[in-house]
Amino acid sequence: MNKLLIVSDLDYTLLNKKSKLSFKTKKYVHKLSKQGHMFVLATGRPYQGCINFYNELKLTTPLICDNGGSIHFPNNHSKDIYAKIPLEIFIDFIKDIKPYIHSAYSSDFETIYFQNRNEVPKFIQHMNPPREIIEGDFEYIVKKSPINPSIFVKRLDNDKVLKIINQEKYSRFISYRNWVSNYDIATFELYAKDGSKGDALDKLIKLLNWPENQVLAFGDQMNDIEMITRAHHGVAMINGREEVKNIAKYITKKTHHKNGVIHYIKNYIKTKK
Repeated sequence: MNKLLIVSDLDYTLLNKKSKLSFKTKKYVHKLSKQGHMFVLATGRPYQGCINFYNELKLTTPLICDNGGSIHFPNNHSKDIYAKIPLEIFIDFIKDIKPYIHSAYSSDFETIYFQNRNEVPKFIQHMNPPREIIEGDFEYIVKKSPINPSIFVKRLDNDKVLKIINQEKYSRFISYRNWVSNYDIATFELYAKDGSKGDALDKLIKLLNWPENQVLAFGDQMNDIEMITRAHHGVAMINGREEVKNIAKYITKKTHHKNGVIHYIKNYIKTKK
């Protein structure tokens, strides 16, 4: 059969509920690679938070990180591709929302930035391997165009920040996902206009000159929607959010903890033989 470009999210998609790669997953991905298929990870994690999984899978493919904000080539980082928010625009935005910032986090290949570090959720920090850590007000400490920063605000201030970020002077350059829960804190996950997982997938297809009708993509969360809708064969995890399953043409029959991605690929390949 024709060789496939298979792109998969990590958390709650390829990883099990212990945030591990199962033996079956590692074995089958290695088999796919030997058969000439291209398996690519596409995650919201920064490079440092996912390179261990990349190595476990023995991949040699590009690696999509930062929700599409970066495409890394682990064997040759000179080829890395970034979609960054212009620094001047970002700092102006930070100044405008300064009264509402509860905490903030941003990272790149060399540095981690914190504002009110103790209030930044631990699960997004990805401290290993160690990098330079800079703490303070983002207005003063961020000196490089950010890739995928997260700004945390009081839930009561969420609409005020929404009004600001939707101003034309920012909306031309910054896209965002607004995560509002029943807790006191809301999250603004920021990214450049061409910095979604869907944008990264488009760039990769063009870079590899891959036939668009031979692309599969798997995900479970809101940050996977652009990727799933742009892939020729976009698949939502059955354990994913309802919003994602509603837009996907296809849904796995098994959850992430039951090797749902691998089960789906095996059946897909069988039907194409």
